[in-house]
Amino acid sequence: MQPLFIALSEKDADLYGLILAARAIPFAFEKKSDGWQILTPASFAQKALEEVEAYKGENPPLPEKPAPPLVFTRTGYWAAGVLLLFYAILGSVETDRSLIRTWGADSAAILSGQIYRTLTALFLHFDPVHLTGNMAGLAIFGTAVVQTAGAGAGWLMILMAGVVGNLINAAFHGPGHLSAGASTSVFGAMGWLAGYRMAPPPHPGRRKRGRAGWVVLGAALTLLALLGNSPKSDFTAHLFGLVAGMGLGAGYARLRSWPLPNRWQLLCWMILAALVLAAFSG
Repeated sequence: MQPLFIALSEKDADLYGLILAARAIPFAFEKKSDGWQILTPASFAQKALEEVEAYKGENPPLPEKPAPPLVFTRTGYWAAGVLLLFYAILGSVETDRSLIRTWGADSAAILSGQIYRTLTALFLHFDPVHLTGNMAGLAIFGTAVVQTAGAGAGWLMILMAGVVGNLINAAFHGPGHLSAGASTSVFGAMGWLAGYRMAPPPHPGRRKRGRAGWVVLGAALTLLALLGNSPKSDFTAHLFGLVAGMGLGAGYARLRSWPLPNRWQLLCWMILAALVLAAFSG
């Protein structure tokens, strides 16, 4: 047998082997210092070359698409400022318990149809420490989401991850559970980043970035464990926010690799504003 294909990567060697096997061409693999090579009998060499070339002609390699550009944004700081503004207007839940009864994630009220509470609860905080932690989380992780998805779409998905997380949390606990705070959305943003990076890309030419997704997920789970023993921390709300965010991130990754056009970003902003206004009007 003579060497026919040389210095192949393991992936190409496996592919060429499948092509030859499908055409009943005898061959053997051999590992060399510069890669793999495939040997065939001299009488089959020409046919083997023709079959591989025919396959390559029918299946040209897809050009690798460039990574999506990161969007420069300061909206993470603006989002943190919005939380501060609501805290300045509404006050502390710890000093005014009527706030959580009116706007908080009261599971009994949510399950009876007051779905708006799953959103309004995201803007309530117990004290300055609770508020500051969530402001920092949105500034960091929210900005990372927006850099990939764009400002309108990114913040709408972060908000919806918090809403869905609170809704699932209410169903999980049943009547009698109260919670408040933007941390459900903060974990939703972390989940979005993990889901987006772990999902298969929409274009075959784009490389997967699954390892980065696992790193983000590991960081989120570590933070979840660290906060789990805090008396003001709602472990399950954080967990469900994380899961909801992963679903949204993975779904977005399967549909797009680029931020939505500006007109769609504007529409997302309008939907977000309408949802917040409608929730606090309810």
